[in-house]
Amino acid sequence: MKAREDLMRMWREDPCARVSVIVHTLDAADQHVEGVESCGLSVARAFRLTNTIAASGLAQDVLNVLEEPWVARVELDQTITTMGVDSNPADKAVERKDDQWMKAS
Repeated sequence: MKAREDLMRMWREDPCARVSVIVHTLDAADQHVEGVESCGLSVARAFRLTNTIAASGLAQDVLNVLEEPWVARVELDQTITTMGVDSNPADKAVERKDDQWMKAS
């Protein structure tokens, strides 16, 4: 199966839902960017090292991508946090107080 059954059910039940997915390809991902786009999805990026394509669009278009022979699997694109470290520490607000820098609360 190219996608989890619960995802397939969700996409079928709401074909107009907007989703972000990772498409795993059987070979070089950059060879299939146009194929993903021709199914109706917008491609954000292709990753050579992992043979994956980050894309978004309507659930019905994801179902179309699943029918392509070069697709290994499709999963939801989710934010990943590793080891409890914020992905962008620069987002933390800082303020100056009495000639010392302090984290804003």
